[in-house]
Amino acid sequence: MLNTSSVRFALALTVLLSILTAAHVYLWFRYIRGPGWSRGLQRGLTLGLFVLGTSIPFGFAVARGLPRSSGSLLAYVAFGWLGVLFFFGVLSGLAEIIRGGRWLKKRTNGSPEDPERRQVFERGLTLAVGASTGLGSSWALASGMREAGLKEVEVGLERLPKHLDGMSLVQISDVHIGPTLGCDFMREVAETIRGAKPEMLFVTGDLVDGSVEQLREHVAPLGRLRPRHGAYFITGNHEYYSGAEAWCQELSRLGVRVLRNEWVRPLPGLQLVGVDDYDHQQGAGSRIAPELDRDEETILLAHRPQSIPEAEALGAGLQISGHTHGGQIYPMAEIVRLTTPYVAGLYQHDTRTQIYVSRGTGYWGPPMRLAAPAEVTRIVLRSKA
Repeated sequence: MLNTSSVRFALALTVLLSILTAAHVYLWFRYIRGPGWSRGLQRGLTLGLFVLGTSIPFGFAVARGLPRSSGSLLAYVAFGWLGVLFFFGVLSGLAEIIRGGRWLKKRTNGSPEDPERRQVFERGLTLAVGASTGLGSSWALASGMREAGLKEVEVGLERLPKHLDGMSLVQISDVHIGPTLGCDFMREVAETIRGAKPEMLFVTGDLVDGSVEQLREHVAPLGRLRPRHGAYFITGNHEYYSGAEAWCQELSRLGVRVLRNEWVRPLPGLQLVGVDDYDHQQGAGSRIAPELDRDEETILLAHRPQSIPEAEALGAGLQISGHTHGGQIYPMAEIVRLTTPYVAGLYQHDTRTQIYVSRGTGYWGPPMRLAAPAEVTRIVLRSKA
């Protein structure tokens, strides 16, 4: 029997494939057939568009199952083209506005369309969109390839005991070790974490995109970190695409404490709650709340910001999340805001609860970032008690 995550994944994949097909048909009509290029050029561009278009579903379907050398190459091509397609989409929207303005002006003036001038216009607009897409994609690719930087945040908590003032926590989220990110990247992240000298480490989901058998060695550097008060992991939605139970066992083997709709008291005066990804929480906040001491501070680890009702139920002073990637490629952040007001950074949710949302440590899909740099987050707790 299919679980909720599988059904959602299948539905999302169907919608994505439909959108991709429509996008490629649009590109062909607008930028290959529309400008009236020579027949030979049209054939070459059509073939290239077909190959790149089919690389995306092919990459999704088989990249994980191939040897890493060939699988990574296919994934880079497929996901790279997906990122370029995003830029094409945004810039094509602007181009359609320009076309609409030109059409409206012609209609208002009542002047007939000159086919030759229209062709010159279409070719010029095509070249402008193509050049702008190339520049934007290159910039985003360069940003995506940069090492995740250390971001420092201070959070004041009203019930945090004085003896925990200045406590240092490090969060990584949405690392997405998989077809294009491997052990070299994980080693860099581990070095950044080690340099931050955290007292606790939080891994807030979407660590992997692939099975334990494929990625065990690539995640191994995480197990060599030994924060003074422990490392903790919660599941994200991508763990459920990759074998959540197996990954939880593997991380436990590496010495990382897995929290699955449960809580611990790592230090006197501090309660730490970890919940599974949004579709698997089963009302954990309401169930755990009676077990907690309301005079002590509580931190909730939840992959998605949408879990904020669980933080309310717990009376948590802070929720730490990821999932959004900060939009990853602007203006994607504006689309993310349609699902949650908490996209990236620290927010005051209500009088008691704050939420910090990471922009993510790696990336998913296109190896690109624009106006949303990757981060390893160092959170310093401050007592307001």
